[in-house]
Amino acid sequence: MLFCCPTLLAGLVLIIVFIVFLAKRNTSLRLHNYVNSLKDKANSWDESEVIEFDPRTKVLEADFNEMIDRLKKRIVIPKLIEPENSPYGTPAAYVNLVADHMTNSFDFSMVNNVLCQFKHFKTVIGDITLHIIHMVGSEEKKSTPIVLLHGWPSTVWEFHKSIPMLVEKGYTIMIPSLPGLGFTEPPNVTGVSPAVIACAYHKLMLQLGYKRFVIHGGDWGAIIGSLMTYMYPESVIGLHTTMNQMKFGWRIILQTMVGAVFPSLVYTTEKEKGVMHPLCTFGQRMYYDMAYFHVQSVLPDSYGYGMVDSPVGLIGRTSDNYITI
Repeated sequence: MLFCCPTLLAGLVLIIVFIVFLAKRNTSLRLHNYVNSLKDKANSWDESEVIEFDPRTKVLEADFNEMIDRLKKRIVIPKLIEPENSPYGTPAAYVNLVADHMTNSFDFSMVNNVLCQFKHFKTVIGDITLHIIHMVGSEEKKSTPIVLLHGWPSTVWEFHKSIPMLVEKGYTIMIPSLPGLGFTEPPNVTGVSPAVIACAYHKLMLQLGYKRFVIHGGDWGAIIGSLMTYMYPESVIGLHTTMNQMKFGWRIILQTMVGAVFPSLVYTTEKEKGVMHPLCTFGQRMYYDMAYFHVQSVLPDSYGYGMVDSPVGLIGRTSDNYITI
């Protein structure tokens, strides 16, 4: 009944817009203060020498095949029966398919050999032991350095095809591994937020001698890249991302509310109308699709043990993102 009365609807919208406006002002101020204090703290972080790192010294070739054999023996293809289009997470049929591919078809040696073609480095900045792929382009072309930032669940492998093409064009490439992924070790302290990682990446670039650079990022890489741009505008020439980040300004709030009740006033295509109208359907979809985000925010260790211990557990957990998101 409330939304049937235009006057009540208009009043409610104005109240919410005013609340959002005040909240946004406070949030912007808190973010500004937090960023400044974090930048000051980052200036005092200890940093070690950037040392070239050969992945083959981490896993000797003699041990590599044995490690892969042990991994394959731990892959137990689940015999789950469930209805088609199950609403309970990653479908068993998909897990079976990926587990079978990993056991019988996936070429682990090929991946290892491709990664070993690149130059790898490690260093310690603050509380983070960072791994980075650093490929220097042609000295003659002196192209702008490019920072490539991956997200989760992903690794530097995401860029393995781009690296040779960019280096061939003369670009210098830096690809750091996110903390806990690849050869970047998990942090041994709490509070390693995207902003902290952004500070560490910027400090790393300065340590490598690059005061100006461009950034590409996807997923968490997009968030970290955006923070680097916000925190260090004097260093970041340009930012390109494959994940747009929603801005919760008053225009967005107003558009969402009106569009959820009167979609024709806001949206021009049926696809847009179907996404946001009715609002309860959109909220329900986000509730289910983002369930993993809530668990990882508050209780990450609870199912982290299963992901570390079981290859199938890792498949089931990470595959869900590529299926549902």
